[in-house]
Amino acid sequence: MELCYRKESDCCAFKVSVLVRQCYGHYVFKFHDFPVEGRFCTEPDPTAFADVMFISTNERCLTDHVFYSTEDAEEPSKCVSYCLNAGSKCKSFNYINEGSGKCQLNNATKAEGHLREDSQCSYYEVI
Repeated sequence: MELCYRKESDCCAFKVSVLVRQCYGHYVFKFHDFPVEGRFCTEPDPTAFADVMFISTNERCLTDHVFYSTEDAEEPSKCVSYCLNAGSKCKSFNYINEGSGKCQLNNATKAEGHLREDSQCSYYEVI
């Protein structure tokens, strides 16, 4: 989606690209070429803010479908952000609660793969 960027009295002097997702009741914005100064002019667009929910399965991890992994996820909500930004490629993720937290994005769901037991892991998929 594009947002209008105000410069002085011109409400739509520039347009800025932004990806918007809803995460646990909060809107998350990813800006491209974020302006340093000024203000945005917006109008509500209810079709742009579709609700996204995940269901979790504790003490299980999906195996053999990881396409991205990182070790900087302090909590599962960070993995939600990574998954939403990956688009349709991310069908689920594993959150491993060890160290500073690990996030593994999967290109499949539990219906397409196998969940293994792991006391430090939680599996999440979009519902």
